[in-house]
Amino acid sequence: MRKDEFNYRGILSGQDLHLTVGQVALPLAPTINEQSQEVPAKYGNQYLGTSWSSKEIQIPITVQAQGDQELYLQLMQNISNVLIETDDDPGIEYPLCFGWQPDVTYWGHFTSIPQPTFISVGVFDTSFTLSFTMSDPRGYLPKESMAIDPTKENVITPKGNAKTEPIFTITPKEALYYCGYVLNGEAMAIGSDEPVTNAPEYNRILWDPMNTMASFTTDKDILAPIKSNKVFHAQGKAESNGSSIIVTPLGDGTGRRYFGDDTVGDWYGPVLAYKKGLTKTLTDWRVTTYMHHSKFRDNYHSRRAIASNELLLLDTNGQTIGRIAIQDILENMSQRPRLQVQLVRSGGSFSNEKDVHTIIDTVGANSFYINRSNITVKITYKKDVTVKKMVNGKTIYQRHKKGDTGYVKDYDNSGLFSDFNGKITLEKRGNEYNLYIDREYDPKSVVTKKNAYHLHEKWIDNSHVFDKCYVSSFAIAFLKHAIEDDEAGYKYHEPYLSNSGVTIDEINTSDKTRKPIALAGQKIEINTASQQVTVDGKACTQIDWSSEYPLLYGGKPNPIMFSENLAGSEIIETDIPKIK
Repeated sequence: MRKDEFNYRGILSGQDLHLTVGQVALPLAPTINEQSQEVPAKYGNQYLGTSWSSKEIQIPITVQAQGDQELYLQLMQNISNVLIETDDDPGIEYPLCFGWQPDVTYWGHFTSIPQPTFISVGVFDTSFTLSFTMSDPRGYLPKESMAIDPTKENVITPKGNAKTEPIFTITPKEALYYCGYVLNGEAMAIGSDEPVTNAPEYNRILWDPMNTMASFTTDKDILAPIKSNKVFHAQGKAESNGSSIIVTPLGDGTGRRYFGDDTVGDWYGPVLAYKKGLTKTLTDWRVTTYMHHSKFRDNYHSRRAIASNELLLLDTNGQTIGRIAIQDILENMSQRPRLQVQLVRSGGSFSNEKDVHTIIDTVGANSFYINRSNITVKITYKKDVTVKKMVNGKTIYQRHKKGDTGYVKDYDNSGLFSDFNGKITLEKRGNEYNLYIDREYDPKSVVTKKNAYHLHEKWIDNSHVFDKCYVSSFAIAFLKHAIEDDEAGYKYHEPYLSNSGVTIDEINTSDKTRKPIALAGQKIEINTASQQVTVDGKACTQIDWSSEYPLLYGGKPNPIMFSENLAGSEIIETDIPKIK
């Protein structure tokens, strides 16, 4: 980025928009609003204080097109496309930085995009002044991190000159019942420092990071009793890439993967059963899986693609008693994928409604919904085929000859699970079931949390139909369903499916007293910006009422001391320095 241009949302004013930026005078202070009150018989007013609101930056712009009217019109259109946003959620602000101050980012929105004024007659050079308003008037410097030694007093000296909100990430080496710190004389405390007298609430039985295929089998006899809510055929191949299990790429340069051959007209793909099983059958359990389901949007074939990423919980007989799945909708393709979490009575069947309870069947929050224009596309069949379709919930078959043409619809809708990479946890405590869905974001700042998502659903089995849903093992399934585009011979990207970890814990339900706030290896995050505490991404409720979420003072030393029981723990402090 040159010194004489600005960067807005990654777009350069000079190189990309061909704008000439004049001298920008940054405001010294936000808009000042004095609060005062008239008092009878008083000489003068009663001063009540000053509020500091937003800042506004005036950016003088010149667009040079000389005598080229077509160039002028194209430049104006480019500017409109970048600066005018009509589809974004309310409250979203965007980053702006200047070449002469590249390390400072201002977050805001344009409040004035005035009519351009021609500089001289007969020449298409114009000028105007943009108004950029920052609800948060501070400038943001690059993120800083610091390792904290919990055995001594530490001093944090952020850059900048304004208060900033630190984020502390604590990874204990043993079960932690209490932790806290004092920063600048203000306290933050989580849990209780009373003596430990009870057993841990959770006992880790299994943790598979999916970094190898050694723990899984595709033996047909083992897979035979494993069922889902639909007919599927186990075929194709899967592999580990070192951090997750994925469908094996075909390696033909198209990006497609080896789900198998569509010879049956149903769902098909690799199915893997955990061959070791658990060391014990769990009556009360917590299962967590890390799933990635992402649809490609490079063409309408990819947008219409149908796949399902599933974790299947198994009993001692290898039969399915639970299902967690992110699945594309077979009817009216290119719609939003759904998350489905279901229980199956031990010895029951998905085909019997009385044997199944659906805890959740959702496309996610409407804030993630994007409804794009529907497109009807003509396709040509490259061979004689019989196509299986879903119409109004019914299966029909259509015969097409080579050279025939047909039409398919691309709804091009997307939602939360169109590109979901997150954690799903299902707990059973007696007849109570709790479901947690967590998608974390990689925070570039503390301003926006648009991509984060957390949901908790609770269901109580008052009829006790599912009391015998005991977990002994699990399986994962990456399934695809052929679409009309397959039968017509088109190649496209199927959705990307992966599983990067499964943990299974035994829940100690006999102890209802004190609970640890975190187990060894779990990450505690104290976010003073949102005033939230999470443990492995799940909200923590054991926060002491006296906690003040203390802030850091930019440009000044900030002494901090952690509680003694954190000795040996890994603590990282992260902050984004700010200027007034």
